[in-house]
Amino acid sequence: MATGMSNACNGAEGAILREIATLAETGKVRPLIDPARSGLEQRSDTFRHLESDKALGRGVVDLM
Repeated sequence: MATGMSNACNGAEGAILREIATLAETGKVRPLIDPARSGLEQRSDTFRHLESDKALGRGVVDLM
């Protein structure tokens, strides 16, 4: 578990966070990332795409 998370992992919220962490570690849940990727120069296009109804999940801007 990440350092500094001990306070957040107490009580009902902590149990939920631990369950989500287990699901992520076992691959049962994955982040949803839009397949439309862009370079740093097109970052404004990426933000416009994310604001549209066509976006799916989070956007990625490649820095390399």
